[in-house]
Amino acid sequence: MRIFIWLLVIATAHVDQTRAEELITNGQFANQREGRPSGWAIRTNKQEVSIDAAEAQHPEVKQALRIDIVCDGGSSYGQIAQSLAVEPNTLFRFTGDWRSSKGQSAFFEIKRLKNGKELERVHLGWSQSSWQRVVRQIDSGEADTLEVLCRYRQKKEFGGSVCWYTNVSLQTVDKSASQRDGVVTLTQPIAPPPRKAPTFYFPEENPDLRIASPGADQYVTPAGAGAKTGVDWRNARSAGSGGLQTAWDAVGPGNTLYLGSGEYKNVLLEIKAGGSGTGAMRRLQGVDTGNGLPLMAGSLDMENIHDGWQTMVVGSSNTGYWELNGLRFRNCSCAIRLYGGNVGVRLSHLDIAHVREGLTLDGMADPQGRFATRDITISDCRVNVYTKRGIRMRDGVREVRIERVAVNAGGKDWVREAFPIGFQVSSEWNMPECRDITNHLCRLHGGRQLESQRQRLLERRRILRRTPRASSQICPLSRLQQHRRRLGRQIGRSRVDRLRKPAQQTQFSLLEFPRPGIAEKLHRGLRRRLPQRFTWNWTLVSAG
Repeated sequence: MRIFIWLLVIATAHVDQTRAEELITNGQFANQREGRPSGWAIRTNKQEVSIDAAEAQHPEVKQALRIDIVCDGGSSYGQIAQSLAVEPNTLFRFTGDWRSSKGQSAFFEIKRLKNGKELERVHLGWSQSSWQRVVRQIDSGEADTLEVLCRYRQKKEFGGSVCWYTNVSLQTVDKSASQRDGVVTLTQPIAPPPRKAPTFYFPEENPDLRIASPGADQYVTPAGAGAKTGVDWRNARSAGSGGLQTAWDAVGPGNTLYLGSGEYKNVLLEIKAGGSGTGAMRRLQGVDTGNGLPLMAGSLDMENIHDGWQTMVVGSSNTGYWELNGLRFRNCSCAIRLYGGNVGVRLSHLDIAHVREGLTLDGMADPQGRFATRDITISDCRVNVYTKRGIRMRDGVREVRIERVAVNAGGKDWVREAFPIGFQVSSEWNMPECRDITNHLCRLHGGRQLESQRQRLLERRRILRRTPRASSQICPLSRLQQHRRRLGRQIGRSRVDRLRKPAQQTQFSLLEFPRPGIAEKLHRGLRRRLPQRFTWNWTLVSAG
């Protein structure tokens, strides 16, 4: 009898040890109070927060947390959070479902805190237009608190977008039977509700009308022609009212959308699907049909560059093997932007002018550097008259080759922002570094400085040294000297921390200056300190 009792105690203890304990309160957002989710702290009050049971369209649950971006919330991310007291060195499994009406606008984040001080935060990936589920194991380490956050972008360009979250769960798991922190289960898309199959109408009164079959080449002009079916130039599809988007969606892997001459005013394109490999690329080819290469023009006012945001071509997340060739872009905030997960993209013979940013490549990789934008080739392009950046690469982009590309900020007559940058490679502090970037035979007009953190500090010290003694009435000389010494220490640390530390080796840019000779003077010294994983081979042209 005594032996049986001991066996019962051991079995009960084993069950209690392995049973998953749910820590999240109201993870499916079934409980609410005055339209707000119970158990969650709303830390950003600028946007509309509600519980959505009608439009969430989740296949498993009836309701979800809904965030409507109704105003410009600035560059900071909005957040709805739940803080949980945990034991140190405990393993947890996080699960969450999320989507957004506009890709790359919502994400989950987990913070580790100890005594109220943040130790680390973990970014769990960006949202897509369809429901996705992320599963991630988190070790609390030294933390005594884990904070689960539903975060979202609230800049002006994301106005009108909607973010949804549901099925949020955090459970304890047994370390002996589970893998350690850092193992990520690939985000799996949740199948949307089944939709009714579409029906097609073939008009009998026009038997010669040809309906373009999916996967065929498409032809588009600004106004269209003939029957506007897009099967050839005589029946080219009109680009307006979503015609360009419809034509691209109809082009299959290995086929081409041909864009004819003319101006495509405020016609935007989202690359939602690409090809199936390098041998079956999906292409957009500009064609001179009598009035030059096609021109995609926005409505950016160069005197008010921060008034609205307009990107002409957007490469949505997790697409790949698509190509743009022979296009012109004018008067837009950004000509082409690639979000995370774009693979095998080819951009060539592009003429970009009067923009804030020419090309932007967002890596948006996870902390381990996976799922990043990679294998990108930019060749035979030029970016003229930009106010901020010619080509921007950030947050884990890798395997990028830039060949025969010329950038020119336009000189001092076009200065609208401080420090226009020709080529920039950077990463946020919690994102993986960019790597394997090759810049070959590129032309940088106007004289440029290769800038790192150390150069910025040096420039600040030069400014202080040029400060006249009369300024001591505002800033006493002793304080000025202290500031110089402090800058000197920062410069010394930056030489090691910024130029040798692997996680910071991408924090440099190519800056444009109107004074000729600066880049030539700095070129010899700075060239030696470039990370060896980067290859830069450029031609410097004087500003004269």
